[in-house]
Amino acid sequence: MFVLGIGSAVPNVALKDGDVAQLGASVDAGQREFLQRAGVRSRSITLPLDYLRGAGEQGLAQAWQAASHSPTSLAKEAVAKALACAGISVESIGLVLGDTATPYQRCPSEAQRVAGEYGVKVAAYDTTAGVGAIPNFISMLSAWKPERVPEYVLCIATNTPSQYVKYGKDCVAASLFGDAAVALVLSATHAKGLEVVYSKIVSEQRFRAPFVVEQSISCNLKDLVSSSELESFIKAELDSLKAFNAELAASCVIIPPQAYAHEAKEILGRCGVSAERVVTTSQEHGFSLGSAFGVALAEQWNGAIQHGRPVVLLHCGDGLRGSIVLKKC
Repeated sequence: MFVLGIGSAVPNVALKDGDVAQLGASVDAGQREFLQRAGVRSRSITLPLDYLRGAGEQGLAQAWQAASHSPTSLAKEAVAKALACAGISVESIGLVLGDTATPYQRCPSEAQRVAGEYGVKVAAYDTTAGVGAIPNFISMLSAWKPERVPEYVLCIATNTPSQYVKYGKDCVAASLFGDAAVALVLSATHAKGLEVVYSKIVSEQRFRAPFVVEQSISCNLKDLVSSSELESFIKAELDSLKAFNAELAASCVIIPPQAYAHEAKEILGRCGVSAERVVTTSQEHGFSLGSAFGVALAEQWNGAIQHGRPVVLLHCGDGLRGSIVLKKC
């Protein structure tokens, strides 16, 4: 399996720590500990700051009206970049896979809505991978028989959790979440871009989803991956990578779970992985659920990837764990 192109779309409104503090919500010791583990300093959001300051008790419908983007319009921007990166036209796409935790409607699916925006009439459906959307797309398609995979597959993860945050009431959500969309073009037949040289995503039910999205978004602290579990997971995956290819493990760029970005970077440092090899973009853009991995990967496309460095996605959460290794063809 090959990743031929990737594109991301991140809104240009930055919600800084000082802005969050002015909204009035407070945190207890347990909440503060988790926020330190994430290390988010700024959040890219689709809502105007003036709206947040005056939102009061306004609901989801008002947030959607005030927002600069919907998940679909944000995804459309990411798709345009991914297609340009892959060097193909949208008419070449044979399958569209989508994933969003924050849809404006459940039916049609997000994949169908984005395909409709481009006038593409092909099979399109959503998965439910949550925060592991990008590793799940890659792992799932890599497991298919190559002859069953359309020539070009478009995979989309788009989330706008800022629109579901109760600003002024839930400081954890206000401090953590940002918005983003990511699109990837994958192919089993065209050997260019990034090759999937290692893929192991398996079920791990103890890593449950700590984020709940209904009329608002919240974080259930009891379902977070603990510090000890995160460290054990990272060490086990590093050992697996060394057994697979010691040279690759020693040179790769690592994208760890972005909900625990700061802590993961510290753990990797203790394991001998230098800070410059660890990519944690959620710290500057906020945690965007299933889009977060893709934002980090997109930012490496013209950097480490073009210099031939392999990229490793380490994922644990939403009932899944494992790693993906991507290497330039």
